[in-house]
Formats: sequence, structure tokens, C-alpha cells
Amino acid sequence: MKRRDFMKSVAGSALALALPMPRIVASDGKKPMITGYAAKFAFTDVGSPPNCFRERIEAGAFDKALAGEHDIHCVVNFCPGMKLGSTKDGTLRLSVDSTGLRYELDLPDTNLGRYVREEKSCGNINEGISFEAAEDDWQWPKDGAVKRTIASFKRIYDVSLNVKQ
Repeated sequence: MKRRDFMKSVAGSALALALPMPRIVASDGKKPMITGYAAKFAFTDVGSPPNCFRERIEAGAFDKALAGEHDIHCVVNFCPGMKLGSTKDGTLRLSVDSTGLRYELDLPDTNLGRYVREEKSCGNINEGISFEAAEDDWQWPKDGAVKRTIASFKRIYDVSLNVKQ
């Protein structure tokens, strides 16, 4: 089975926010670190036509979810078995700024970590999150441009580095 076919089979059909490429930086001369935004405070197109909608996250929406004691993982293609790091072990660090939910991930020196690093260097990585919304609003206008506004997240389950298919 080819690498891309394998990735398609484990990715499933998760629906989440997907954003453009993270970047790799040196972390104290040790392990490489990926940084980027898992979600932004702007309208994002979610899904594929004809089942797509526009989603916007309000400022402050992450506060409740990040204040909890939940361990948030960083995974590949929303697959729990492809874990790269977590907030509990300190390899994933999350913060919120005026742009959105920012993350820093220390890449592990594993086959999966090297795979992500290689795909990133080729420009083949998008980012996203899986979550449970605490407060959201759906608008169904007659022109068909469905919009969702998320005011608050109940929980963030993971940050995902997604290999473009």
C-alpha cells in the first residue's frame, strides 16, 4: 500500500477546521518544533461542496476549553493512533492571541515525526482541531451560504496536522 493510500485509509472523514501550513523552527538546538495556528478568528470554509459551510470563531471562544484539565493531543490526520505529542507531557503547548489558537509542538524523533517533518518541508500539511462546541449559532439564509459562529468551546480533543491528499 502506498503512503498516501495508507494516510487516506486512516484519516477517515473527520470534519474539522483546516488551515494552511505550519512552519518548522529549531527548538533550543534540540528537537525540531512545529508552530502554527490550529484555528483562527476568521471565517473558514468547512467541508466540500455541496456540503460546506462557513465557520467563524469568536474571540474568547477557547477560554473555557483551555482552562480545563483535559489532555489535548497533537495527531496526524485526526487519527488517535498517530499521536505526536500532548499538553500533559509538555510537548504540545497551546496559547491564544489576537489571531487564534496557536500551538507549538516538539516533533518526536520517530518515524511519524520524521514523516510529518518531510511532508511539511514539501508543503503538504494543513492544520485543524477536533472539538465539542459549548455555544454556537447556525444561520441558514435563503441564498444557501450556511454560516456557523462558535462563541465557546466545551472541549478541544486534539490539534491535527493533516497531510494533503
